[in-house]
Amino acid sequence: MKETEEVLFNIWKEILERDDFTSEDDFYSLGGTSLQAFTLIMEIKKKFDLELPLMYVLTEASISSLAEVINSQLGSNES
Repeated sequence: MKETEEVLFNIWKEILERDDFTSEDDFYSLGGTSLQAFTLIMEIKKKFDLELPLMYVLTEASISSLAEVINSQLGSNES
């Protein structure tokens, strides 16, 4: 797991209060709610200093796809 994915995994683990998922699992399929999605966006802002629109959590609902978006926004080559 790459660095961005590891950070996201830890955020998800805290928000969802579970760790039985992979980087390909869907946030909402794991029981994530819209309020938790907002919390996720706030944590991404704290950890990455990046204001990510909430729509990304709706459309890119896996750790791997969110990591790609974050790295793209930050101009990083890591995925």
